[in-house]
Amino acid sequence: MEVAVSTYQVDSTQCENYRGEGFVKLDGVFSPHQVRLYERAVSAAIEEKNNLQAEKPPNSESTAYEQAFLQVMNIWRRSEAVRAMVFNETLAQIAADLMGVTGVRLYHDQALYKRAGGGSTPWHCDQYYWPLDGDNTTTVWIPLQDTSLEMGALSFSAKSHLVDLGRHLPIGEDSESIISERLATMQLAQVENAFKAGDVSFHSGWTFHSARRNTTGSPRRAMTIIYMADGTRLKQPENDNQLADWQQWCPGAKVGEVVQTPLNPLLC
Repeated sequence: MEVAVSTYQVDSTQCENYRGEGFVKLDGVFSPHQVRLYERAVSAAIEEKNNLQAEKPPNSESTAYEQAFLQVMNIWRRSEAVRAMVFNETLAQIAADLMGVTGVRLYHDQALYKRAGGGSTPWHCDQYYWPLDGDNTTTVWIPLQDTSLEMGALSFSAKSHLVDLGRHLPIGEDSESIISERLATMQLAQVENAFKAGDVSFHSGWTFHSARRNTTGSPRRAMTIIYMADGTRLKQPENDNQLADWQQWCPGAKVGEVVQTPLNPLLC
């Protein structure tokens, strides 16, 4: 299968925007043709894994969360084509440049397919789930088709990575109601944009984000890759979800030591 590649580089303004706002949208990182290659690879791997039946997330019991997605993780271990995507050096270098670090490791990948008619994604921050000591974490969100707001493009709360709006909250109805109220009280801007195939976004592990329900007749297909700065250490899990993530995504890592298991390869 043809491998989709990119030579995209971020500039200093984009890096400053990412660090100041907690996220950045990058236009045209891939061509529409390259995105189609990725979509075929991810969808084929998902279909082979579970015939497009939902995989229960290992780190959430939230009904709202489970109803929103078809979610499959660490597909790179089952598909060489997806592995080429997850190990993409350009994306890894962008992640390193945005965070201002010399190298990044993989935490895990995750396909997030929001079904046609699928519910909204509640406000949350990802790092609630991660037993990682440090703030140099980021997620690239790669929509695998043109993605309108009505389909469920991501919405970010600007500068929310700098404040604790509810970092102790798992994704669900409580996080939606509590964080929505705090966002309004603190008057933090909510930023949402449509994505063309080939556009991607990066957001910090502490950036609060959400997405509308998918009101279109087509699934919203997206792939995500989570990066951590090389040298990140495992912390003592603070909740059951972090304990599950430790066992699932970095088995064998020890509290207080650098996370560098075979499931967490150095990507750049």
